[in-house]
Amino acid sequence: MDKAKTFVFNLEWVEVLKDYPAEVRYEVYDAIMWYAASGTLPELKPLAKMAFSFIKKEMDYNRSRYDTMVERRREAGKLGGRPRKPQGCDENQLTPEKPQGSDKNQMVSEKPQGYDKNQMVLKKPYNDNVNDNVNDNIEKEKVKKKIGGMPPEIKDMFVTFYKSYHGTKNGLDRTLRDFIKKHPDYVELIPRLMPALEAELEWRKMAGAAGMFVPEPKNLNTWLNQECWDQVLQEITPKPQRNATTTPLQSDADARRAECLESIALDLAGYNDIEPDITGLL
Repeated sequence: MDKAKTFVFNLEWVEVLKDYPAEVRYEVYDAIMWYAASGTLPELKPLAKMAFSFIKKEMDYNRSRYDTMVERRREAGKLGGRPRKPQGCDENQLTPEKPQGSDKNQMVSEKPQGYDKNQMVLKKPYNDNVNDNVNDNIEKEKVKKKIGGMPPEIKDMFVTFYKSYHGTKNGLDRTLRDFIKKHPDYVELIPRLMPALEAELEWRKMAGAAGMFVPEPKNLNTWLNQECWDQVLQEITPKPQRNATTTPLQSDADARRAECLESIALDLAGYNDIEPDITGLL
């Protein structure tokens, strides 16, 4: 990644990090700034490194997309900018009104406020970055064709995964469209989504039972953008119990003590002629 003066900070990162301890959040935020400014990775602790790895993928993707857009506009600029005025054309020369069906970027006449009703001046054409609009429309058409030609079993797998996801999410069509647009190898990736989600759900259940910290589920778009089907889940390590119950030795001693007291009570009442065994109780 080249050194840059600005970068995009996605607010979804705040949602991802809000349940982490404060020291982890601060470490990740510093890593984001450092990586955006220098393009190099700082030394991170394991938990911060795991959280930042997802954010790094999205930062790399955003930078790559920005570089592509800059290069596209540079190439479009080489093709020429605004059309030149005809040679000898006076800036205040009258021109015919815009005929019906003409191009929207054609120079047309306009009546300025405060001028005589019969006086006309030239109106500058509106340039709406035609190259970007055309390219965006082409991309949308490509994605529509991919969805239309998607094998039914692959689409069913994605629908099942979408319905099973436990976090916040956008609409199904938009999520599928964005995923296909970003991942041309979607046919190979979609079968991996549901097994990865099931593994995460099982980890959440076991980690919670072990008393470990379990963060809230990410937004589905964040989960997909960070390629969480390849995530490495933290090893489950149960926390030691501070208030342990009585040990077996204590339980056995209590049982023997109760038996001895009962025998003594019976003996005092004249119902027991056998002396109780008090070995080890004194």
